[in-house]
Amino acid sequence: GTLVTLTTAIRVLFPALADNVYGGGAWTVGLMYSAVPLGATLGAIVSGWANHVKKPGVVMMLTSLGAFLCLIGIGMSELFAAALVLLVAFGYLVSITSLLQYSLVQGHTPDHYLGRINGIWTAQDASGDSLGTLGIGILGKFLSSLGSIFAFGAVAAGLGLIMFGAFKTLRHSPMNDPTLQEN
Repeated sequence: GTLVTLTTAIRVLFPALADNVYGGGAWTVGLMYSAVPLGATLGAIVSGWANHVKKPGVVMMLTSLGAFLCLIGIGMSELFAAALVLLVAFGYLVSITSLLQYSLVQGHTPDHYLGRINGIWTAQDASGDSLGTLGIGILGKFLSSLGSIFAFGAVAAGLGLIMFGAFKTLRHSPMNDPTLQEN
């Protein structure tokens, strides 16, 4: 989840992409900024299926990896239309990942800890976004905008694959902890 939050920081490069890669102005930047929320909205509208998955941890990690692959794709292409499609897909995948992450956290947290956990969740979201924008901004000093997005996506994908292999408990967790449901 935190890794996904970090990657949403790519938006700080949208103006540079519009100017240096896609040759557009405010209209281009606006389309890019709206593509991610459009994908997230689509994800929210059609997310009913996510409540019925047998291994939500696996699906969450796979949608995270899909989001990172979208960033790699954006970093590899100079086509504006391709970038918009990938940004919509990125928004969709981030939305589903966040939904599954939140559901798993809620389903595995005792009621008396939910307030504290939600506070940690909020802090993670805010700090992850800040650290992500700092990281992508630093990359942007050394690499092109496309190169920065590609590198950010590739590193996130690599870390995501390591996590997928290492987090066996998450891969096998049901949506809700059965011991909490009994009480």
